[in-house]
Amino acid sequence: MESSYVLCIKDGLKAKNDHNTNYYLPIRLEMLDYYFTTMKPEEVLAMLREIDPVLQLTSLEQLSIKKVVDEKYIDEKYTEIITDEKVLKFPVEMVLVDPQMGEKTTNVLLNHLLPFRKRIVSDEFKHAIDVLGVNKFEFLKLFSKLPYNEQRIVRTILSKQVKLERTSEFEQSYYLKRAA
Repeated sequence: MESSYVLCIKDGLKAKNDHNTNYYLPIRLEMLDYYFTTMKPEEVLAMLREIDPVLQLTSLEQLSIKKVVDEKYIDEKYTEIITDEKVLKFPVEMVLVDPQMGEKTTNVLLNHLLPFRKRIVSDEFKHAIDVLGVNKFEFLKLFSKLPYNEQRIVRTILSKQVKLERTSEFEQSYYLKRAA
């Protein structure tokens, strides 16, 4: 289930516009990720000001991403602005099948995903969460078929819970440490 998202000014901050309402910009999550991972913060802010010259922002910390559900904007856990491309591209399969940390990481991921079974997500995502508790290899097959936004949730959880570092610039392998 591909969801709609908007870029918003965080609660408490107002855009200086005629309506004095919180600012929002409908945009695809993939595009947001592309902008925030490939451009410098100043460039992103300049681009947003170009789209809307009335916008008065000084930092990316003033922005948030909200999911659109029934014409309401909600904060979805683990859907936040990501500026590190590594978070969006690391090989999930290598993390979950790591001989030293794979089982522990799988359990941590499952514990963080369980609440999503009661949220507005695709049936495929709910099924993948159920499968993760039984067979991580089958989960990985299902994961690759999930929509971008749901894959992104999994990647964000893993990146917050496990420190991922490349062993060298040219290697595709990662070593894992439990995040502090």
